[in-house]
Amino acid sequence: MTDITNEILMLKLARELAMDTSNLPETLIKLGISDEQWRHWQASPRFQSVFREMVEAWNSAGNAPERVKLKSAAMLEEALEEMQARIHDSREPLAAKTEMLKLVSRLAGIGNEKVEGQVSERFVLSINIGDGAKHELGVTTAKIIEHGPIT
Repeated sequence: MTDITNEILMLKLARELAMDTSNLPETLIKLGISDEQWRHWQASPRFQSVFREMVEAWNSAGNAPERVKLKSAAMLEEALEEMQARIHDSREPLAAKTEMLKLVSRLAGIGNEKVEGQVSERFVLSINIGDGAKHELGVTTAKIIEHGPIT
């Protein structure tokens, strides 16, 4: 393994461990890191320094949106199994099933496509009065206005 490949692998491991989203044995297997290599890195001042930096970066206030996004995705993934069971449970209220199906459809990217002929564009009218100021009126419309030239 080249030094660069080794360094990248070390960075990936440090980030995964800092995020604390999976256990160590799973992470080592996923990244293809041997127990011997892990023991070597664990004792390495370089790895310890990188790991501390990753923990600090992961827990920083500026990284809150990324943490929320990742944790939310993990929570949704865990909930999918229960949602599937409840969607197929005849005792579950139809309204609840419908809401779960809407969420699952959105996650799967199904049903969000635009219908053929559906238009959703923005029209901007700019008026230059001559005083150097530019005045704009923006309108979002779903109407198509067609007109020929006025002679």
